[in-house]
Amino acid sequence: MKKVAAESAQTEDHGMRVGYDFAGGVRGKHFRAIQAGYAVTIHRADGTTIRREVGPKEGIDKATFEQAKLFMFSDVEREIQLAKASQVNESALLSLGVTPGGGNFIAALGLLCYTEFGGKLKYRAKTDSENFNRFFDDLGPDYKAFRASPGRQNGVYDVFRCGLAHEYFVKKSCDMAMLASGPGPGIGRDSSGRLYFIVESYCRDLRRAFDELEIVLYGK
Repeated sequence: MKKVAAESAQTEDHGMRVGYDFAGGVRGKHFRAIQAGYAVTIHRADGTTIRREVGPKEGIDKATFEQAKLFMFSDVEREIQLAKASQVNESALLSLGVTPGGGNFIAALGLLCYTEFGGKLKYRAKTDSENFNRFFDDLGPDYKAFRASPGRQNGVYDVFRCGLAHEYFVKKSCDMAMLASGPGPGIGRDSSGRLYFIVESYCRDLRRAFDELEIVLYGK
C-alpha cells in the first residue's frame, strides 16, 4: 500500500509522471510524417533484409466520395425544395403536418463544414482554417474576392463557419435566406454593407466545386 501511494504522488491527474517534460514537443509531428509515406526494414536472423514501402496516405476512394457527396447535397437540396414548396402551397404542407420553410441555419452550417471537408481532401493543409479557405476560394472569383477583401482574410472561417458551429449563429449581423433571388454568390455583402448568406446559391457553387474536385481526385 505504501508503494502505491508513493507512485501516485509522482504522477499528475492524467497519469503522466511529473518528471516528463513535453514543453518542446510538436503535436502530430510523427503522425504527419507517416501520412506522407514511410519505409519498414525487417532484418532477419539469417542476415537478409526485407524493405517495404508504404506510400502516402490516400484520400477516400471514389465510391466513398460519391456516397458522401450524395448524402451532403441530398440533405441540403431537400431543404431548398421544401422552402420552394412552402412558397407555392404552404397550406398543403401544413395539412400534412410538415412545417413550411427550410432549415436555413442548419443547412448553412452543413455547407460551410462541407467546404472544410473538401479542402481536406484536396489540399491536406495543416490547419482546418487553411483547408476551408483554399476550398472556399475554389467556389468562384466572387468568393475569393470576398475573402480577400480588406480586413477579411480569415474572417469568413471565423465569422461564418466557427460562428455557426460553436455559437449557433454568425458572429456578426447577417441576413440568412434559403432561396436565391438572382445568379450571384451565396455569401457576401449587400449594397448597404450588411453580410448575407444564401443557402441555394452557396449550395450550387459548392456542388460545382465538388464536381471539379471529383475529376481532380479520380479523373473523368
